[in-house]
Amino acid sequence: MKIDFAKGNGLVPAIIQDAVTNKVLMLGFMNEEAFQQTQNEKRVTFFSRTKNRLWTKGEESGNYLNVVSIQIDCDNDTLLIKVNPAGVVCHTGADTCWNEKNEKENFDFLTELEHTIEERKNSPAQDSYTSKLFADGINKVAQKVGEEASVSWPTGVGGKGNEGVASYVKQIKGSIGYVEYAYALQNKMSYTMLQNKEGVYVSPNEESFKSAAAGAHWDTAPGFYEILTDEPGKKSWPITGATFILMHKSQANAENAKTVLKFFEWAYAEGGKLALDLDYIPMPKNVVKLVENAWKTQLKDASGKALW
Repeated sequence: MKIDFAKGNGLVPAIIQDAVTNKVLMLGFMNEEAFQQTQNEKRVTFFSRTKNRLWTKGEESGNYLNVVSIQIDCDNDTLLIKVNPAGVVCHTGADTCWNEKNEKENFDFLTELEHTIEERKNSPAQDSYTSKLFADGINKVAQKVGEEASVSWPTGVGGKGNEGVASYVKQIKGSIGYVEYAYALQNKMSYTMLQNKEGVYVSPNEESFKSAAAGAHWDTAPGFYEILTDEPGKKSWPITGATFILMHKSQANAENAKTVLKFFEWAYAEGGKLALDLDYIPMPKNVVKLVENAWKTQLKDASGKALW
């Protein structure tokens, strides 16, 4: 690192930046001796133009600027020094010499989201789905992240939807893919067995899907939203998913809402065979009972009266 001290009559400006928050804390000047002392002691030392001597920041207050890295600009006449400050920086008692708070920038919803997730992890709430994900373990968290994001695979190609994945699997020798069970059956595709949580290798079929659904904790899942991966049970298929219908808890049109609920009541009672004919699996009876009980307690009309 060759610094041009001559350009500034023996001095160069040194910008001090917090290595964690990236906040600019202050500006000082260094001569060659101050720079060497800063490098050797790993604490920022300036040349004080008013005192006409070397001055280590924090020598009286104890609020040293502990050096993390030193960079020089393209003209070799200005330093950027990243530090971990031991306390406030300004003599006025402020965090910075511009009277700013030395905190990470608040990137609106991202920072708020980060804080919320940390709170749900450190102080679990019974009705929080995020807390439940953490309690269920990393596999559940990873599954949820996978649901919400597209994966950038290190190699190979990805297809869109069942048709896209199936098309690539058929064309590329030795490839594997994940498609909906009904689509695989109806298109006479080959499929594999998988090892479940109990260490048992199972095939995708009505029995293994029902076992996964039966082993889920529907009674504690907010809104019955349960990710059916790695569910307990020797017969359980490890990658199972449920389809959800959402309804507002407060219904502006009570009659329409009642008609919708009557249809679902019929579907639960009479639609099981139709679902099986289409290679889908009906919900377990105990889950149906939980859902229908929730209709009675959670769905209201505009006046707050129960709809069911």
